[in-house]
Amino acid sequence: PDDEEDKMANAVWEAVDDKMDERRKENREKRMKLEMEKYHIERPKIQLQFADLKKDLATVSEDEWSAIPDASDHSLRYKQVRQEQFTPAPSSLLEKARMENQQVASVDAKGLETPLTPMTDLKSIGA
Repeated sequence: PDDEEDKMANAVWEAVDDKMDERRKENREKRMKLEMEKYHIERPKIQLQFADLKKDLATVSEDEWSAIPDASDHSLRYKQVRQEQFTPAPSSLLEKARMENQQVASVDAKGLETPLTPMTDLKSIGA
């Protein structure tokens, strides 16, 4: 007998829970719908904002249409002149470049002893 009553009580409570869930769901859906409508009224789509202007385009004549100037890019990105950015070089790099570009001012004594006459015997010079 207790099992029978428990089953009936559980069925009644489950029916009550289902009804309450359904009610909450309906209220939640109504609230969401109202919020969405309010949102769309406050922030309409761009397409809707220009709908009346689009309708007015139907009355534009051929001459008026051809008189409309071409669109061009007027963004600030192209107006501003870009300045070059310089990054300072490390002193070790500058020192290395200075060492590579340094000219030797000394004269090798052996270099002055080069004969002025052309050599014809290539074996004597190791070629």
